[in-house]
Amino acid sequence: MMMMMMMMMMIMMMMMMMMMMMMMMMMMMMMMMMMMMMMMMMVMMMRRRSRRRRSRNRWRRRRRRIYRIMETIVAEYIWPQNK
Repeated sequence: MMMMMMMMMMIMMMMMMMMMMMMMMMMMMMMMMMMMMMMMMMVMMMRRRSRRRRSRNRWRRRRRRIYRIMETIVAEYIWPQNK
């Protein structure tokens, strides 16, 4: 009888340990998934921000080019006609 009780206790302990291990593994997997999701979000945000900055720079460059062209037109054609 005592031996059976000991065996039962051992089995129960083993089951508990297995359950704990499984829970830990699940928690670790969840943590890993969360970390991966966070990393993906960060990468997406950085990419979006850099793209926005790049487009803004492109617009600024285009605007500068337009202003330079307008300046040359004014300097070459309109000034001599006024004089």
